[in-house]
Amino acid sequence: MRNAKKWTLSAVTALVFVSGLGAAQVANASQSANQRLSTATSVQPDAADSRSKSEKLFNAYELLYKYKDALPRMLAFLHEHIREVTPDHATAMVVMLESAAARERAPMEKKFGKPSIQLKLSKFYRAGESMSALINRTTDNDLKILLTATALRGFKIETVEGYYLPVVNYKFFSHYNPFVTADMAAYIGLKTVESDSPAVEHDGIVIGYTALINRVLSFESFLMKYPGSSRTDEVKDLIRVYTNWTFYGLLNTPLFDAETKKLAPNAKKAFEAVIGTGKASASAYVAKLKSFMAVLKENSYKRTKEVDLFLKENVKNELG
Repeated sequence: MRNAKKWTLSAVTALVFVSGLGAAQVANASQSANQRLSTATSVQPDAADSRSKSEKLFNAYELLYKYKDALPRMLAFLHEHIREVTPDHATAMVVMLESAAARERAPMEKKFGKPSIQLKLSKFYRAGESMSALINRTTDNDLKILLTATALRGFKIETVEGYYLPVVNYKFFSHYNPFVTADMAAYIGLKTVESDSPAVEHDGIVIGYTALINRVLSFESFLMKYPGSSRTDEVKDLIRVYTNWTFYGLLNTPLFDAETKKLAPNAKKAFEAVIGTGKASASAYVAKLKSFMAVLKENSYKRTKEVDLFLKENVKNELG
């Protein structure tokens, strides 16, 4: 908490992305939110007063969630007040922020779906470039406004098979780690990795099987360490998706060669390596990999009816 004031300034700067338009919007949103609050006392509050103030701030924030276009207001409010609420309230506020981002992603995607916007982005977008750089480089006013609105909502731009779309920038969420509970900070860490380095692009696995396995192990570790976390369902969903990729591959990175039916060499190497560590006793995922490799060994590491039967009985193909 010692760096709270420093964090607030840097976080707002990161959100605004040196855009004058964005700064004005954040300031207006923050002012609107503050009008909902009771006047703070001038004396040093005790624990009960702090809890009461935290409750009032949380209730004011909760009202913002009901807005149709809630994200800019919520982000401005968090930057102004998150250091004044309890870790439990801060965590609940960030959970609501994530929910609001999920809710507003579809409308944002619709705006990016216009052919004229896609064409403009194709001419100047650079992978990995910050939103501030994109905003500053474009001379198209309509695009500048859209990109600024995107940044103000905590999104960044990614490409999927040549299509430009907004995705939640979880790296920005890490600014909240000093204020939320330990499980929420750990969850933000997991999602930041997903956001910064997607495992799958263009219908293919792009991070390698060893990295893929390690991510599942990190998901399992989270569930073991924080069994009562409000984010357990989201992490379990990640395990289901990654398990599917592991055992079935993807269109552009099939697990088995189309002609020889042989297991992909890089997958075989990674599977054998993690099994050799002895983690099967502590990891349901690795235990399943161990059983899978045993069946494959009996079938010369080729996809056979026996292998297909194992997959059908032990790994539900949830992604089709």
